[in-house]
Amino acid sequence: MLKIGVVSALYGIIIEVFQYLMPYGRSFEPLDIVANCCGILLGILAVKLFFSAERMKKKK
Repeated sequence: MLKIGVVSALYGIIIEVFQYLMPYGRSFEPLDIVANCCGILLGILAVKLFFSAERMKKKK
């Protein structure tokens, strides 16, 4: 899961850098990187909770 989170965060940062390099209509926003990382963390947490709940159901 850590690798997925790191790769996802790097992807978001790269996209922001490309937006900075675009000549028209796009801009670099540091808060977008923060929002991307928050979304990644929430997604990883949701997956972990889902799979731990599935394991609990199978044990019963």
